[in-house]
Amino acid sequence: LRVVAARAAAWPGAVWSTGHDPRGLVVLAAGIALLLALARPAPTLRERSSWNPGRRALAGLLAFTLAGVGAGLSLTAPTQRPPPGRTWAVFLDVGQGDACALAFPDGAWWLVDAGPRSPRGDAGETVVLPFLRWAGVRRLEALVITHADADHLGGAGALLRGVRVDRVWVPPPTAAVPGPAPRLHGAPLRVAAAGDTLRPMGEVVALWPPVEDRPDFRTDNRRCLVLDVAGSLLLTGDADTLVERALAGAGPASLLKVGHHGSGSSSGEAWLRQLEPRWALVSCGRGNPFGHPSDAVLQRLRAAGARLWRTDLQHAAWFEWDGVSWEPRDFGRGTPAADGNGGGRQRSSRAGDLARRPPAQ
Repeated sequence: LRVVAARAAAWPGAVWSTGHDPRGLVVLAAGIALLLALARPAPTLRERSSWNPGRRALAGLLAFTLAGVGAGLSLTAPTQRPPPGRTWAVFLDVGQGDACALAFPDGAWWLVDAGPRSPRGDAGETVVLPFLRWAGVRRLEALVITHADADHLGGAGALLRGVRVDRVWVPPPTAAVPGPAPRLHGAPLRVAAAGDTLRPMGEVVALWPPVEDRPDFRTDNRRCLVLDVAGSLLLTGDADTLVERALAGAGPASLLKVGHHGSGSSSGEAWLRQLEPRWALVSCGRGNPFGHPSDAVLQRLRAAGARLWRTDLQHAAWFEWDGVSWEPRDFGRGTPAADGNGGGRQRSSRAGDLARRPPAQ
């Protein structure tokens, strides 16, 4: 059964997003149920007195109509999009890794990193794709892979198979650090370096890395893409304090994706004073073997006045930019009441439930 299902799902167009609204599926299911009820053998002689061919034909017509309308509603479900002038940043709970979905006012969706893949599971298949299908996303304008670490790149294969991707942004390769490009054969690759505007009107700007090779930055973490979104959100990948010092002109930032999952090698005091983040998002896995996030980093973030959101404790986070600041939103139950210290478990929205990391991660 698994082989048949997997091979059938691999056919082009076999899997289609039906969005978050269940009404189309309900109508489709009603039509199919009525068709099944009508698929009965010809009546016996005893039943012929109550047999009404005209009524049966009308029921069949109704069943086909319901099934057709339901299929049409499901297959044309609109993509979720922010209100005019707003931008969304959805940090998915992929365990020990990164995956952030961005939605822009014109309805375009981006994904920055695709979560981990290991023998235990593929977060791209089990977390990221289900979320995008729930949101009705059938096309990603761009997929950004910040660097070649498996906890950022691992789910990219599933994404490229499961949804149309117009372009894939990667950092510039060097002889010492080839980056993620060699592992993305056949993808529509584009190279982004410091100073490049990846989306018109400055909505997404690359702050790091530089094109040229530098001796002190010859690791994947130090050559990772650092992005500025809407002039107020910093996505720092696995950048460490050496990269932070090189980005002396960055900031301030209303929302900071904390570098390297809260590792003690990132989020230095000078960097946090420079950014003055209102919110700090730590993407890490519960009980991870690396001890992320570091207690020292959490103390530095609190000292900087940042309110914390941790995916290992509070699961997926959905933030909205209103032109002034980023604020967390729970689209299922209204705005969540954050406790400000990252220690409490917030109520999960429906999107958050879909975006939870799989138990095997």
